[in-house]
Amino acid sequence: MGAPVGGMNADSAAANGADTAQADGQDDGRPDARVLLMEAAAKLYAERSKVSVREIAQEAGVNHGLVHYYFGSKEKLRVAAIDHVLNQMAAQLHIDASSTDEEIVDAMMKLYADATPMLRLGFRALIDNSEGGMFSGREYPILHRLVDVVTPHARREGAKAISLFLAGIIGGVVFSPWLLRATGMSADAFNRFSRDRHIALLRKARAISEDAQ
Repeated sequence: MGAPVGGMNADSAAANGADTAQADGQDDGRPDARVLLMEAAAKLYAERSKVSVREIAQEAGVNHGLVHYYFGSKEKLRVAAIDHVLNQMAAQLHIDASSTDEEIVDAMMKLYADATPMLRLGFRALIDNSEGGMFSGREYPILHRLVDVVTPHARREGAKAISLFLAGIIGGVVFSPWLLRATGMSADAFNRFSRDRHIALLRKARAISEDAQ
């Protein structure tokens, strides 16, 4: 078992005895307690902002002492949960240098359309941390993947252009219900329009990298 975060309190000691096998990951097919806690926290924080340690542990099916044992605090668990979900999403993004702009846009639109809980999780975190402290120094694997594939020769400027592209993708998914009502467009027409705009932004980003060669 990894070293605890800080000193071990009574809850952590109890967790150490009661959940050692589970925390280390038994051969019973279940994820270890750390993963279970991150996934439970992601689920609950996507639903509401105020969540207790005991609620997270109950959802995960583990001793609540393991929250502090592995993460040190509830807020650190929340940050770890966001990172965990982002890494899972990045792993589902199957693009490479041979992917066309159309293929990349289609993959991104599908990725975020299927990720509504993650978007709720992210927006709640932004609202609850308006000064951005939770997000300072964070890694953004999807952004890095896109920069690697689309703008490898101009990473700094390319990242700026890719960020605008990502904002368009996410905004289209989040605000589509309101935009459809406001414009009277059908869902198919809106998706076609959005796809064309996303492709145009991606091509601008790619041009930055090509000009830098």
